[in-house]
Amino acid sequence: MRLEGHDEDEIAKALQGTWRAEHLFALRQAVELYQFYHQQVALCDQQIKAHLETFADKSAGQPLPPKAHRHKKTNEPRFDARTPLYRMAGVDLTTIEGIEENTALILLSEIGTDMHRWPSVKHFCSWLGLCPQHQISGGKVLSRRVRPGAHRVTVALRLAARSLHHSQSALGAFFRRMKARLGTPKAITATAHKLARLNRGWRPTKRSTANGRSRRWPSRPRRWGIRWCLCPRRDKTASPGRSGRAQPPRAPPMP
Repeated sequence: MRLEGHDEDEIAKALQGTWRAEHLFALRQAVELYQFYHQQVALCDQQIKAHLETFADKSAGQPLPPKAHRHKKTNEPRFDARTPLYRMAGVDLTTIEGIEENTALILLSEIGTDMHRWPSVKHFCSWLGLCPQHQISGGKVLSRRVRPGAHRVTVALRLAARSLHHSQSALGAFFRRMKARLGTPKAITATAHKLARLNRGWRPTKRSTANGRSRRWPSRPRRWGIRWCLCPRRDKTASPGRSGRAQPPRAPPMP
């Protein structure tokens, strides 16, 4: 046990008093139980570390990416789990915003590395219960609730999505936008669904990179305001528009 901000003299003065025998017995039992639980957790970490080393190396000799600067969680493994997880999966899942070592460990232990069991990312999200189930009768939508369940991967993704509330990334902006429009419970489900899509391919998608920063979101003003102005204009004199009529010729640009 470690008490932050207190020296030994203060702790010794706090222990002085009139103590009854049953109180000291209960305190001794609590301290021994606390130490026993920590010993069991340490043994579990050692067993997990030894089991991770038995998997084949899929990193192709690539070095491990640098670790992102985040707040350390109290429930993280007591050993370096990023290195064996990176060798096992071939990519570093902790570079995704909101995915910590414990979350990546749960994902790989429950799903594995073979993602071809799901034909598409839609099947994968539906298997996790993160997709709305549309119940329609007579052209009227009766319900769009997600399937209830306590899947370990779903719970881990929901906890990861909940931690993105103050994140200065595209995923954090998405969570806050969904929260303002739909509320906190639906925002957690929507963000967990997006995290599941990122984890489905074990690689960055077209719209989001591995660290959770979108390629469209931060570059939209630059693309709309500068890139389109620098592109050469094509001659659309003979090409029909949406209505099927030929478009009039455009005036030449000003020198």
